[in-house]
Amino acid sequence: PDFRKLSAQSLKMLSVHELGHAIVALQIPYAHLNGVAISDEILESGDNEIAGFASISIDGSVPRDRRYYLDMIAIDLAGIAAEQEVFGSFVDGAGGVDGSDLVRATHRASLFEAVYGFGGRLTSIVASEADELTKLRASDPLLDRAVQSLLSDRFVHTCALIASNRVALDELSDRLVRVKRLSTEDIVKVVWHHGGVLANPPGWLKARRRGAADAPETAELRSHGR
Repeated sequence: PDFRKLSAQSLKMLSVHELGHAIVALQIPYAHLNGVAISDEILESGDNEIAGFASISIDGSVPRDRRYYLDMIAIDLAGIAAEQEVFGSFVDGAGGVDGSDLVRATHRASLFEAVYGFGGRLTSIVASEADELTKLRASDPLLDRAVQSLLSDRFVHTCALIASNRVALDELSDRLVRVKRLSTEDIVKVVWHHGGVLANPPGWLKARRRGAADAPETAELRSHGR
């Protein structure tokens, strides 16, 4: 197969995008980050090119309530939110293809507003497939506006989450460009070091926090001095 090498700029954008998903997932209690990886080359075989991923597992036992769908949409939008924060815009790779970020977010927002009664109306439409929901939005301007409003609100929210972790994002994206793969521990350490929110701190970090709380004040000051 033929491969195409990514430019340095494209690789940096890819790194920022995937780490955006990771950083937001770390702030959601039932999302579990497994790691992030990118490649500096992609297959020349078609439009659905995948050169990187953030591996995130969702706890299937949690109730799929209103909060759940809002959180999932935030994870979907986190990649382009990170691009927006760092570069001032985002590229077209997040939409237009089955399974892409914007397609998933639009699908979830449509279910939120039209099917599950989480939006401004309690009526429920019997529709779950993407094609059905696309036709429904096209035929119902009020629904289309509600979906767009929800996505816009969640994008603003997600951009704020990314902005609050900007220093960690910059450090991690530079490292990911160099090494191409980061473990959960790699990412958690940097996010924690820069004061980021962690919904599920790992055991080693909880132990470190307990140790810091029990340490004498002089030791804490010396640590900050370094």
